[in-house]
Amino acid sequence: MGGNSKTLLIITCSPHPFNDSETLSTLRFGARARNIKNAPKVNKEYTVPELKRLLEKSEEKIDALKKHIKILEKQILDSGGSLPDEDTLKKVGMKLMIEEQLKDKVQLEIASGKDGEEI
Repeated sequence: MGGNSKTLLIITCSPHPFNDSETLSTLRFGARARNIKNAPKVNKEYTVPELKRLLEKSEEKIDALKKHIKILEKQILDSGGSLPDEDTLKKVGMKLMIEEQLKDKVQLEIASGKDGEEI
């Protein structure tokens, strides 16, 4: 239920007592789905000059961040610290990436209403 389109959700319920738990679960799901809010945006196609400007801005930002890293590394070394080796940086980077993916997954599950209830 997302993207730049409208979504229609039809839930069906049974009045028969045999289906009470499934009907209740379906109604809860419908209530949660109704509360999902999206912020649609216009899909923009960029021209070649616009793409070149975006690339230049990104490259400038990368250069600024690289300079910032160099300054921070110098401060660490000047204060008597040491810099981690490449293997340590890769391990920490992978750990951070996995943690970020797990965080995103949990947020997605919360947003979609997967709070342990049967759907």
